[in-house]
Amino acid sequence: MKLFPNGRLQPPPLTNAWTATVLLTPPGGQVAPVKPSDQLAVAYVTYNQTDHSNRQIRFQIFLLESLKYFDVLFRTEGDVTSWWSLVSTPDQLGGVPSNAFGPFSTSVVVPGGNFLADYGFAHVGSWNVIGRTRDGFVLKNKIPPKNKNDGPGGTWVWCDTVSNALARMMTTRQDNEALIPIFGAYYLSDFCEISKNTNADWPGILKVCDRAKSVGSVTSTMLTLVDLLQGMSEVPQEAFSSCVFGDIQRLLPGILPDMNGIVVPTWTNRVNSECFMMGQELAPFYCQLWYDWDKGVQVTVFVYPDDEGSYTSRFDEMLPKGHVGPENDYVWDGTQWKLRCYKKSGGFVPMPVPNFVAAGQGRCRAAFKNDPYFSSNSIWSVALDANEDVANFWYMFNDQQQGVIFSLSPAGSLTLIDYQTFKQNAQIQDCVFYDPQGKIPMCSDEMMSAVKNVGFLPRNANANK
Repeated sequence: MKLFPNGRLQPPPLTNAWTATVLLTPPGGQVAPVKPSDQLAVAYVTYNQTDHSNRQIRFQIFLLESLKYFDVLFRTEGDVTSWWSLVSTPDQLGGVPSNAFGPFSTSVVVPGGNFLADYGFAHVGSWNVIGRTRDGFVLKNKIPPKNKNDGPGGTWVWCDTVSNALARMMTTRQDNEALIPIFGAYYLSDFCEISKNTNADWPGILKVCDRAKSVGSVTSTMLTLVDLLQGMSEVPQEAFSSCVFGDIQRLLPGILPDMNGIVVPTWTNRVNSECFMMGQELAPFYCQLWYDWDKGVQVTVFVYPDDEGSYTSRFDEMLPKGHVGPENDYVWDGTQWKLRCYKKSGGFVPMPVPNFVAAGQGRCRAAFKNDPYFSSNSIWSVALDANEDVANFWYMFNDQQQGVIFSLSPAGSLTLIDYQTFKQNAQIQDCVFYDPQGKIPMCSDEMMSAVKNVGFLPRNANANK
């Protein structure tokens, strides 16, 4: 009832022309990082579909930390896609570039207006994303990963419930299975603003591309984030320029240039939350979190769909302080949940400390004050394993230190949590933490195969002390 208040929805078509401001969050743990490789980027995106066989999308990208700027355009004509590196200035949003390099071949494809339906995206629920109601869709026609390290996850797209406009994309795999330019190379793409009104001079822009300068060997396929950064390093340096923070503030008015005064967020000793969690499965989990640091235990309730898509499966993960706890498996009998069995060691990590951001040496990557989209939120990253550069935890908190987003990329299990409620200093009854282990049978091997292991926090020793 919470996920499908209006039933199952069909994926909406997109307009033939739009512009958007998008915050791009990269996956962590890149095996071969390329410089500059900033942790956040902002893109001004212009899209145009003349007809289904002729589509263009342009990304004017501002790197948040190194204050570098570059401009890249993709064009799909029939079955062929090419890309150009454009020469423009940061204050020239949507304008005609002065020069271009290319065309270069690429394996990505500019999506058409009906790409959600054409690609096989299916509606998996509607819930709040950063305070706004969104309809979530997942690519169900999965493409097997070429590399086992790409993981079993998928590509997610959220559209605004009212306008049907793009609101967020998430790629849990790093191989860009849907072949979407730029968005598919990043982990998260938050559409902070999107408009159907575009005055872009596409004939003028494409005319510059038609007389573009050819350059030597540019080998990048522009598929993944590493490909993107490699491609930008291969084109002439004339295509790269510097920007100032004011250029970024023009796109995100509430972003703060100085994060030194931002308070490191921390949980209170008691927290209760309702949330939706995206793992490696192609459907969200409904979750309830019950956390009491003084009692030394956390319980997380996970409700997830069966093979037919009905939410009839549940397990409760017990996270005691200092060691990994059991999972209690339930089955829905049509009217209520019934305990079935327990798994002795179901989790990956013990109960987290309330100040897990500081304990994991978290860094504030961006902070906002009264921004039209991000309000007064802050974005933090924590390395899963700083010594191995395995992945990044990404957290978003509001200015009341309430959780908004909790995520990990790349992830073997948990990917992203969208908090729907976040109650600090919650009053929690003792019965919530009752553990029936010993009064129910241990799960058989067959039963255990249906129980999902969900890792919740970094296995960084400092984060759990």
